[in-house]
Amino acid sequence: MFRLIGNELYKIFHKKSIYIIGIIIFLLVLLNDVLYKTMYDDDGNLKALASIENYSSAIMKDTLNDLDPNKATDKLLYVEEKTYVDMFELSNKYGTNSWQSYIVNSEMYDVVYNMNYYTYVFTNDELYNENKKDYDYYINYFDKDDFDGFITSKLEEIDKQIEGLKKDKEKEEDKKLLLEIDESLENLEFDRELLNYRKEKQILYGNNYLNDALNEYSSSYKYIKDIDPDNIDKLNYDDKRAYYNNLESYNINKYILENKVNLNKQNTVRNNVISSVSSYEILIVILTIIIAGTIVASEFNKGTIKNLLIRPYSRTKILLAKFISCLIILFSVIIFVCLCDLVVGGIFFSFDSLKIPVVVYNFTSGEVQEYNIFIYTLIMIGSHLPMFLLILSLAFVLGTLTINSQISIALPIVFYMFGEVLNTVAISLNLKWMKLFPTLNWNLEEYLFGKLPAFQYSNFSFAIAISVIYILVMILGAVILFKRRDIKNI
Repeated sequence: MFRLIGNELYKIFHKKSIYIIGIIIFLLVLLNDVLYKTMYDDDGNLKALASIENYSSAIMKDTLNDLDPNKATDKLLYVEEKTYVDMFELSNKYGTNSWQSYIVNSEMYDVVYNMNYYTYVFTNDELYNENKKDYDYYINYFDKDDFDGFITSKLEEIDKQIEGLKKDKEKEEDKKLLLEIDESLENLEFDRELLNYRKEKQILYGNNYLNDALNEYSSSYKYIKDIDPDNIDKLNYDDKRAYYNNLESYNINKYILENKVNLNKQNTVRNNVISSVSSYEILIVILTIIIAGTIVASEFNKGTIKNLLIRPYSRTKILLAKFISCLIILFSVIIFVCLCDLVVGGIFFSFDSLKIPVVVYNFTSGEVQEYNIFIYTLIMIGSHLPMFLLILSLAFVLGTLTINSQISIALPIVFYMFGEVLNTVAISLNLKWMKLFPTLNWNLEEYLFGKLPAFQYSNFSFAIAISVIYILVMILGAVILFKRRDIKNI
């Protein structure tokens, strides 16, 4: 058996196609890292954003120059365009990635718009001055770069609101209004907690991973706080999945904030390695299909099958040797892809990020778990294996059945490409009977760590069982067909 496998591997590695695809994989890995290197800065932020904003500003300025603020039909549009230009220039004054710029874009639109409105549309010095006072409030902190002072003022404002609501609560007797006050108090107290957290941890507003994590943490908390954990099973499946997604986001972002570690940075060797299998999945599939679909068919097409069968091995052993050789190639390609991502990514971005663990939220245990990056990558490879093995088996059995390399390559590729379409149809139409279909079960990543899959009628054990059954049936069918095939006229 080992000699047969060795001979098969020798023939496979003498095919040009395997080296061509190998070179393509390497070049794609190289291109991907070049793009990440040129498009992202050292903090993992897109460099292109600033140039896009500059281009948009130039267009707005041109539009503004074409408008006449003294013309009645142009006034409102002029105010709108001027507001965008003013905000851009104000944002640009402090730096497009500064905490001041973030506040300008998130909080100051109404203030700037009103100042322009009461200047060009409806002249009113009193209303203008009210908005100018709010404007000066921001500028005072911006010009001094007084982040702590700005947060302190926000905290004082929230404390006043909380104090006012508490006084209203003491006077209120209507139960419905009391519930609304309690909800408002809860939201304000959470906002105060976030601001204190931002101040203590020095989490600046802006395009940085800590600010993003804090925003996601806040958004997820506001979603899950209104849902009673004891009533989760009473939710419909889509709402339950949404709850799970927000619960995961809440805990992962809490980890990021507490440990000050950027788990989502794209331009790192760490990100390369953990996403290598999914990123180059289609190339792994295509190479696997080419090998598995031709390994038997090519013997018949070249007429070498007779020389193979006169050897002192049973047909079953010969076929199994070919199948095992395909498996070895599959694992070799996966290892090759991971190594390319590791080496090339390390050269471009250094290997320091490999020290950062992969963090997941385990729904079964209800806790955040850390994984060594290489252990996690093995888990990801394992979760994709059913798909790779099913596609490999399909190509292999078609090659044995049809003895036609074109068919045994084309059909599995079509099946793979349309698998996601079939899944979408089954999920959207809620077709329970399609749980027996392989494409809905071949991605085990959806079930890892207690997650809820997109298709509600399957689970981890069922998915494995269905995948194993399909693989065994196809291999058994290939063996039976190969044993019965007449090769006298070949």
